[in-house]
Amino acid sequence: MMIIEWKRGRNPYVDNPYTRLQLSPNATARQILQQQKDLLVKLKAGKALQVGRRSLDEHDIAEAARKLRDAAIRAEATLCVHRPLQTGRSRLKKLLQALESVTAVPETVPPVRLVHPLAVFWFLPAPSLAYTEAPALEEFELVSADDPEDHALDIVFDC
Repeated sequence: MMIIEWKRGRNPYVDNPYTRLQLSPNATARQILQQQKDLLVKLKAGKALQVGRRSLDEHDIAEAARKLRDAAIRAEATLCVHRPLQTGRSRLKKLLQALESVTAVPETVPPVRLVHPLAVFWFLPAPSLAYTEAPALEEFELVSADDPEDHALDIVFDC
């Protein structure tokens, strides 16, 4: 069970596996084991270790290391701890800036370059008959069978 101490601007979870081992939530499994060994050496040398108002013994340190080796308990403990700011991660910062620049939406859309002028018809809606007017029959200037213009178009065969 974690002891909670509510103070403005501080992590309320004072007693958790990370603070018992004096580790950051970014610690690796190797760092956890090494810190456990180092703290046990300090305890055997007679140095008193405390978390908040509580003194730590070798069983507390072993339990904290065991909890951080268990993935589910480690995830819960990580959620309860404020992660420190990661400084010196210039490569990560550069990658994030590159990702932001690539995914940024441009303010203006570049024009579409057409290879052929008739390609514009792919981007236009099909014409509708509602917007057209049928021409009057007289506008076609058709001729009837007995009109003189029709006789001029007839083929005359010499027999």
